[in-house]
Amino acid sequence: MQQLVDMFQMQASHKGIKFHYITKGLIPDFVATDKQRFRQILINLISNAIKYTEHGSVTFELNYRNQVAHFSVIDTGAGISQDNQELIFKPFEQVRNAHTQAIGGTGLGLTISRSLAELMGGEITLSSVLGQGSTFKFRLMLSAIQRELNEPEYAKTKAVGYVGTPQTILVVDDDDDQRRLMDYLLTPLGFTVLTAQDAHQGFTLLSDNHVDLILLDVRMPDVNGWQMVQQIREQRYLMPVIMVSANARDAEFNLQAEGYHNDYVAKPVSFDTLLGKIGHLLELTWQYQNIQQIDETAEDNTDLSKPFAKTDEYQALMALAEIGYLSGFKDKLAELKETYQFPVEVQSQLAEYLEFCNFPAIIKYLDEINHEQ
Repeated sequence: MQQLVDMFQMQASHKGIKFHYITKGLIPDFVATDKQRFRQILINLISNAIKYTEHGSVTFELNYRNQVAHFSVIDTGAGISQDNQELIFKPFEQVRNAHTQAIGGTGLGLTISRSLAELMGGEITLSSVLGQGSTFKFRLMLSAIQRELNEPEYAKTKAVGYVGTPQTILVVDDDDDQRRLMDYLLTPLGFTVLTAQDAHQGFTLLSDNHVDLILLDVRMPDVNGWQMVQQIREQRYLMPVIMVSANARDAEFNLQAEGYHNDYVAKPVSFDTLLGKIGHLLELTWQYQNIQQIDETAEDNTDLSKPFAKTDEYQALMALAEIGYLSGFKDKLAELKETYQFPVEVQSQLAEYLEFCNFPAIIKYLDEINHEQ
């Protein structure tokens, strides 16, 4: 759940809307379900809410009781009229108005979500008021199970680098935010990250650079990911290729790509899962460090031996705020505080904005500090 929340907080912050995550009841650490289909339903519901909300907020609630999970996705968007509330669950149907005309999509997201929910023994319902917003509710039996928290994915450590020769990763994705996110996640670990917005740019970078691994988006215009990976193999490129898609069903139904790619991950990408796949395919030995909780409260811990942060330090924070990378921003701030002083009022204001993931306000605030220096 937290991995989904972290990614959608970034998307919401880019639109200038708030994203709230609320849990009720005792939430188990592990449950038994079809992970990919389960993730796909939540991804579709939450991404739709953000897509169709221009102002206000999106709230994601999880209430767990008696082995049943009740999910609510509540938005303050335009709402859906009573006449259209069943229409939107039909294939290739979308509500058309002045706002939604500019929003792309196939009209299959909700159809697939409801079908998957019913297949898994759950249900999706909708309540909406035109002009006020919508609430999608997803109910599903999720039996709690016991499992030891000793796998690497759940260890209290994080990868900070790897041993051996520097590796180059090519990211091919038509989504600007996704390319920037992969760059900011992978570059600090020691990877050289090349990015391309389509297959044409991707092949240009392949011909001009040594590439050790490719992260390839499935859904791209003109030449899609499945077509590109086939062309990659036909041109005798042998490096591992990991396919990336927001639709979990892509991995099941695109059999024409079988044998061309090496692995598959679903968006929003779990960073731990991605690193596990990259490490396996490139045979890397990771370097780890213990995770330390970042104190978000402002403390007057002035150390006169440290210089005050200047333009370069604030710009480094702004770069992470601009892509809504919450954990990266916190890590960078903690790293800078080891070397530089930040005024107590700056720490206090940043802590307040971070509490609500208000990245537009953080960007504006840091920009004002830069202009004052």
